[in-house]
Amino acid sequence: MVKSKLETSCSFRGLANAFRIIFFNLFSETRTPCRNTIRLWVQKIGYYELTKPKEVSNDWIIILDMSVEVGQEKILLIYGVRKKNLSFSEALKCSNLETLRTKVRKSWSADDVTEVLKDLEKEIGTIIYAVSDSGANIKKALFNQGLKHVPDITHVIASITKTMFKHNQAYSEVSSHMCKMRNDLFQTEAAFLIPPNQRHKSHYQNLKRFSDYLKSQLIYVKNNKYKKDLLHRKEQFMWIKKYELFIRELSELNDIISKIEKIVKVNGLSRRTVNDCKRIMKENKNQYVKILQTKLGKYFEEVLSLFPNEKILCTSDIIESAFGKYKNYLSQNPLSCVTNLCLSLAAFSSNLSKENIKLALEVTTVNDIKKWTLENIGTSLHQKRCQAYSFT
Repeated sequence: MVKSKLETSCSFRGLANAFRIIFFNLFSETRTPCRNTIRLWVQKIGYYELTKPKEVSNDWIIILDMSVEVGQEKILLIYGVRKKNLSFSEALKCSNLETLRTKVRKSWSADDVTEVLKDLEKEIGTIIYAVSDSGANIKKALFNQGLKHVPDITHVIASITKTMFKHNQAYSEVSSHMCKMRNDLFQTEAAFLIPPNQRHKSHYQNLKRFSDYLKSQLIYVKNNKYKKDLLHRKEQFMWIKKYELFIRELSELNDIISKIEKIVKVNGLSRRTVNDCKRIMKENKNQYVKILQTKLGKYFEEVLSLFPNEKILCTSDIIESAFGKYKNYLSQNPLSCVTNLCLSLAAFSSNLSKENIKLALEVTTVNDIKKWTLENIGTSLHQKRCQAYSFT
């Protein structure tokens, strides 16, 4: 049951109800755990994973990031993996990692993060390098601690595409047309054709979604499919033909970005994988690909200079995925503040064998969870709300 929760996006209530139905039909008299019990189990596994003794070694690689919630709290999450355990034969999974730190504060300065890293090195030994986005606080903290920093390639590419398109006239015009089209068609019979919502945050990290829509819509219009039922809306679709060349170039750029990311995220960044990426970019004459080739080439050389003859982990996607999964747990909560459910971030990286789950549930007590919550989180927004509206 715990494994089902940690490996799927099913809610606590939904999982409890699903197992109740299954067990009722198979064993009519068997009682099943409620959602609060399942939640407690997840917290216990997370606490056990977070607090269990870690190996002391000289080959640790860490992945770190911060997440902002409602209110003032921010979570600093640090995952770790030993270099000897990196196979570079498949994309990194949570089960390949160990949770080294899950810390909550109202704000994180570079000095605060430095203290956490200093304490962490005392516990686990030598950290070879750290993978993260290019957040100022984290970069400065890594510099203060004398740790080598490998920027996450997803954020690097997003930064490059931002410089390409932030002031690009065609891109701005297409974005405006898409926004207008979305507003005009949202409550019409043509609503199935509305463009995706253009998120302001991480917009350039989701450029492929933007590009794929434009490519599909252009084919739809060029094949005159609208004439069957939506001929009266012809003028709302025709604008896209003007940007056919731009859309084609944007689509080619995103196809190449996808190929590059697949190569380095699975096989690591090395002289061989860099040459493969350069060859892919060199074969294309697209103006945007040429810009990518120049700027990404500088990133490749900068990272390779840290470890010239080794394969390097250069993606923090796994930590972004963990935060996304955690936020999904909170999606039904109108006050999605930081609570002790953030222990689930540690549970994601745990060994979900029967023996390990059994051990974690046996050695972790409810008082352990309460003590950790008091020391690391304090009073949550929900608890403060309940106290404020309590008139007894």
